[in-house]
Amino acid sequence: MEQITLNNEQLSKLMNENRINLNCDGNSTIDIYDGNVSYNNNGEIYNLKSADFLFEKQKIDNLETIQYFQFLVCEYLNLSSREVIFYQKSAEEIVFKVRLIARKEVLIVLSDKRNAIVNCKNFFEDKDFITENQIGIYRRLGESNYYFRWVEEE
Repeated sequence: MEQITLNNEQLSKLMNENRINLNCDGNSTIDIYDGNVSYNNNGEIYNLKSADFLFEKQKIDNLETIQYFQFLVCEYLNLSSREVIFYQKSAEEIVFKVRLIARKEVLIVLSDKRNAIVNCKNFFEDKDFITENQIGIYRRLGESNYYFRWVEEE
């Protein structure tokens, strides 16, 4: 069994165009189009009948993931990467030091939507604290699926 990994560019193309052609080796290709998958091996074409997908929650344990979150914060706050510095991480959250003004750093905590809800549920009686752009003290980080809070807001 061969594993094929799509990079961000390939995945973006697949999502936007609903089609992508992948070269597996010199003699075989995989073509994904409009929800169909076909495998061409030296002219013999096979159509995919079923597949199993295993999704694993992305862990905050590698440099690429930390850089991705740093990029989101930089983009949202319109700061450079030198002004958003990785501080610490846990299984559910990642913390950055943010320099908004010279010689003053504040902490920003990033979390996904589920963890933001869990962290705020004891502060409120009902679900009124959840809106599209805010969950309690957490605010949505731009158009991403992540939320942030300033540490001083606790």
